[in-house]
Amino acid sequence: MTDFPTFDSFTLDDDGPRLATVRWTPSGPPRASVVVLHGLGEHAARYDGTARLLTHAGFAVLALDHEGFGRSEGRRGDVRYPPTARAVDHLVARERERTGGAPVVLYGHSLGGLYAFLYAADRPAADLAAVVVTGPAFDSELRRQRLKVAVVRTLGRALPGLTVRNGLRFERINRDPDVVAERYADPLVHGRATARFAIDVLAQMERVPTAAARVAVPLLVVHGDADLINPIAASREVAGLVPSATLRTWPGGFHGLEDEREGPDVLAEVVAWIDQTLAER
Repeated sequence: MTDFPTFDSFTLDDDGPRLATVRWTPSGPPRASVVVLHGLGEHAARYDGTARLLTHAGFAVLALDHEGFGRSEGRRGDVRYPPTARAVDHLVARERERTGGAPVVLYGHSLGGLYAFLYAADRPAADLAAVVVTGPAFDSELRRQRLKVAVVRTLGRALPGLTVRNGLRFERINRDPDVVAERYADPLVHGRATARFAIDVLAQMERVPTAAARVAVPLLVVHGDADLINPIAASREVAGLVPSATLRTWPGGFHGLEDEREGPDVLAEVVAWIDQTLAER
């Protein structure tokens, strides 16, 4: 692997926000590329440990800072699925060109997992070899709180750019107090979200059951059974709806599996699954 990741950026439109990326490369020609979509409140560079394990397995890794997160421009927390899908179009094409046509795997965690899953459903002709999602945000307890949902939708219509707290508590994401402290100390991690994001993400979650029927690409769903952020029941439901899906649950695993003590074992299984999937193409 190269000693340091490389940082870059791009725009989808002349007047659009500049979106930041981070890329890690293996020591030799990549066997495949992994495009990473991060979760709510975090940013691409937090996947350095994940990327290093993947590059040691021979994969190039390209991670995006969502609009309004990390080093990307935009109102803080104002990410939405439709422009993110366009960004993924760009990144997948960029990786195919960089590697001379090596397969591309889309990898999403939490919110990024929801986006990766929907992208596979909405882009059946996309040049993807596989999709991996960890702790995906297929559902939320908020959807069952009708009063809160009504308030969110009212605010979103009246003040779409209004920024509110996203409600995430890092102690519920990771068990390791050092990882929790690192999240709190990271200047690029923030707890903001716009009302427009909230409306959009609820709408995207509502599409999950019907979208499942359109996912044809091999799908690996990884979820800790002690996840306090996104319900594992939704991952089990989705895995049952997608014929190409493989579900792997981790006993006692919290939401941020990549940063948990079992993280290296989780990623070793991910690599093995990708290898098998690529071999069966």
